[in-house]
Amino acid sequence: MANVVASSPQPDFNLVSQGLQLASSELAKCPNIPALQQGQSILDAIQRLSDTLNQARRETRESFREVGERLGRIDSRLDALETRVSTLDSRVSTLTSRVVAAERNAVARLHNRMLHSVDEELRPLYDTQNRPINQFPRTPRLLEAMRGAILNTVLEALGESTDGSIDQRRLTVRLLIGLRTDVP
Repeated sequence: MANVVASSPQPDFNLVSQGLQLASSELAKCPNIPALQQGQSILDAIQRLSDTLNQARRETRESFREVGERLGRIDSRLDALETRVSTLDSRVSTLTSRVVAAERNAVARLHNRMLHSVDEELRPLYDTQNRPINQFPRTPRLLEAMRGAILNTVLEALGESTDGSIDQRRLTVRLLIGLRTDVP
């Protein structure tokens, strides 16, 4: 077995020693590397950068929170404005209906004023929502036959009082319809 060991290549310890000395002298220079020389200042700079980024995150979150609150207030104001516009739209619609009904009623009154007979057909009036008045008399003769509840229906549809006797209410309806007093 001694022959096998002698014929195999053997380490040159002089070379190993030189290599270790070379490695040792080069490793001794490692503290001269700028990154290692200024290691603490680099760590301090990284910490400052980290602190700056954390502060920026906090400020950004705070800004987003403030923007969210402002958007919430704007949203509330828009909701209130939308409600007001809707209410205004409803009022305009109601007013439009009343104006159209008033115009239609003015034309009907002119027509009814020209009647000469109690059997001529009346032009019907419209309520404040611009709908034909329910139970409106078709002729002056039928108006004279109207009683309390029906008279009240016509008066209420025109936004008038239902106070007074049947004769007073009938006269009010005659005037509202536009009938002349000389037509029986």
